[in-house]
Amino acid sequence: KTRASARKAKIHVMPCDPCLEAVLLNAHQAPVDGRMTSLLKQDFAARFGAAASDPSILRHFSREVFNDARSRITVLNDLLNLLTKAEVRA
Repeated sequence: KTRASARKAKIHVMPCDPCLEAVLLNAHQAPVDGRMTSLLKQDFAARFGAAASDPSILRHFSREVFNDARSRITVLNDLLNLLTKAEVRA
């Protein structure tokens, strides 16, 4: 239902499996494979001092961090392409 609503509103949904926190932890080369979402959210908050939705965490994610990680993390590369070039991989 949520995806259908997003599609109607012309919002592109980019699934992050298992969660955004995993993608962001992985960008810092923290272990994420096989870990449950609830534990990843706890690990993220402990490492960065706030939830992924808190703007204060942005200071931990420079352009250099993202550019170094994008070759390892497909969804991050796709998101960065969308934000910078308006390109979406089909």
